[in-house]
This record gives sequence, structure tokens and C-alpha cells, in this order.
Amino acid sequence: MRILKVALALLLVAEAAACSGSSSPSRKSYAIHGPLTLTPTSGGAASVLPDLPSGQELALYLDPEDSAMILGGPGQGLRVAVKSLGGSTYSATGNFVVELSTALCRASITFSQFDLVITADGISGHGTGAASAYAADQGFSFDADWRFSGAEDKRGPELKVPLSTNVDPFEVGALRATEPLAMGTMARLVSGKGQTALSPLVTDANVITGFALPSGTALAYSTHYDIVVDPWQDLAGNSGQTLKGFDTMAGPALLSGEGFEENSTKLGGATIVDATALPPIAGERSAVVTAPYLGETVLGLAPSQLTVRLAVEPGDTVVRLSVQPFCDSQATFTRARLRVAAPGGQSTEAVLPARETLTKVLDLPRGSVWFGAVRTIEIPVPSGAAEVVVDFRAPEITATCGLPSKAASYLVDDVRVE
Repeated sequence: MRILKVALALLLVAEAAACSGSSSPSRKSYAIHGPLTLTPTSGGAASVLPDLPSGQELALYLDPEDSAMILGGPGQGLRVAVKSLGGSTYSATGNFVVELSTALCRASITFSQFDLVITADGISGHGTGAASAYAADQGFSFDADWRFSGAEDKRGPELKVPLSTNVDPFEVGALRATEPLAMGTMARLVSGKGQTALSPLVTDANVITGFALPSGTALAYSTHYDIVVDPWQDLAGNSGQTLKGFDTMAGPALLSGEGFEENSTKLGGATIVDATALPPIAGERSAVVTAPYLGETVLGLAPSQLTVRLAVEPGDTVVRLSVQPFCDSQATFTRARLRVAAPGGQSTEAVLPARETLTKVLDLPRGSVWFGAVRTIEIPVPSGAAEVVVDFRAPEITATCGLPSKAASYLVDDVRVE
């Protein structure tokens, strides 16, 4: 059976002084670890399950006066009721779920018993419960048993930045703290062009687990951003680790008045096709935005998204483009996002249907292909924009939480600002 090493940071807020008038111990933080034994109970042989995480950093904050603890880690923060069993022993009064960091669809442990003891040398404890993991449409269940111990730890939090260079302004992602932060903590991005306030990610436990760009905000291209968090400390008051900034990628190509007609193979990350591959919407060529799935290509086409720059003239109010959904299957969901941004300013997004209706099938050299109707989409130009970036993409699905379901790809043409 696979053994997982799990790391926790544990802060204990001491009990109030006893009737004798003795003073309360100071706040302490513990790094605890121990083997997690998972015994399969259903879902077939554990050998077919992909690797579970080998470790996970969490934080647990116990407040005996409030009869509660806050348990957290990267992207997590939950509140659990606790009771004193006498002396320095505490126990959770109900079940709680800890998510495991994994590339699987989901993996978690539901603890039904969780006890801990504060000792002169540190801390020890024992948790039992049920673990579950999901890969594609398969689920696996385990009995979970975790015995842990640890010593005092005073290391402050880190802020995980997905990338440090060549960051896509449309795909910055969340900045996750490695342990919970107090409500009221603020964060911002600072560049030579100004500051951008970030939105806190708040859990039901009223703690902050990270930060994200506010909806409708776009970063600039070819720009370095520093990250500022205030106050930068965990719930124990430990100062955070050095914050690392990031650099955004170079800006996309400018789309000329000729559109895709003068580009025979690629433009703005998109594959340009003619009638030998797929029937263009207009003229001799159209761009393709594909929706790759679990490593498979779409009709043999390379993964393709469209990101292009367009100039905005006085009086222009909308971006218009023609799109036509297609797929090699008629049952098609929508996974694509179509956004328009003024770099370093505002962004807007088109509302696409949850499913595309594909009614016409053609037998092409690449196989049978289902097509939907050609339609025109309009997206407002962000206020005050001198130029805009149009970004149309369908993120690749590398793992799924159910039966496979393909998504629509798109032919794109006649992209313009009016």
C-alpha cells in the first residue's frame, strides 16, 4: 500500500488562564508529518490508480475559547468545531474534508476522528476516516489512517505564482497562499504603468486563501509586475517569504484589413485553413480554434487558439466576428471563451451557449464533420481603448471527472472593429 507523507503547520492559541491565575502559553506553530496509510475498500485494484500526492502542506489553528479550529493549506481554509478532552488534548466534534493536491480529477480525505495532544516537545495526533479519489469516470475508496507528530515551526507563508516569465495576460490564474491569511489582508500588482488591486479568495471560514484578478480586468503585455501583500503574514503573525513577481508575454500580432486571406498557415496562434482541410466561412481561408481533449487532436489539426490585436478608431463600439462550430461528433458542449481586452485596462467577454447545435454533416478528407450555423458575435469595445486584443480559445482538457464529452471547435472569419 502506498504511504503518503503529509506536512502540516499547526498554530495553537492557548487556553485562557486557569482558575489558579496562571498565565496562558504563547502562540506556537508546529510543522507536523507522518505516514498516511490508505487501505482500498472499493474501486478495483489500487495499482490502476494514478499516483496520489506524496505530501501536502496545511495549517491548523486551534482556538479553545471558541471551540473551533481553522484548517488550511494551498487554496484551502475550513472551520471545524473542536472540544477539549482534558489537559492539552483536543478532538474534532464532526467530520471534515481535506482536499489533496493532485493532478487527478479530485482526491480528498473525510476525517471522522481527529485528535491531537500538545506535549512538552511539540505535538502528536491521530486521524482516521475515508479517502476517495477520482480519475476520469472511475472512483476509488480507501480507509485512511494518519498518525502525526511534529515540532515548533515559525516559517511564514508563500504565495504561489503559476509562472514567472512569459505569462499570458488572459491566463494569469489564482495566486495561492500556502496557508490561510487573515481577513483584511490586501494584495496588488505594481508595474511601471500603475497598480492593479487583486480580489481576495475567501472561504466559509472567513480566511483568505489567495488572490485573483478582478473580473473585467486585463494586464498589459511585455510588462513586469511586482506583487505586494499587506500585511504579509500568516494567522500566527509569522512574516511571509519573499514575494516573486512575473513578466507578461510579448503582445500578439496586428490583424490587418485582409484578415486571414494573406496568411497561409498561422496567425495569432491559430491555424489558417482553406477548402482542402475545412470549408472556409468566407473567401478562401478561415482561422481555426480547436478544443483538444485528453491528448487527442481535433481532426488531426494542431492545437490552435486565436489571439490578435486590432486598432480602434474614434466612434468604434463593438468587435464583430463570424464563427461556425464544428466537431467530429454531434453531441457537443461549449468549452471555449471569447474575450476582448484593452491591454492594461478593461476586458469584456461574449456569452457562448452551453451546447452548440450541429445539424449538418459533411464527408471531408479528414473524416465526417458535423457543422453548426454560421453566426455573428458582437462584443463591446472596452471604454477608452485605443486598441484591443481579441482572444478566442478552448483550454485543453487533460483530466475529467466523468464520462468523456467532446467540445466544439470553431471556424473564425471576418474579425473587425466597428
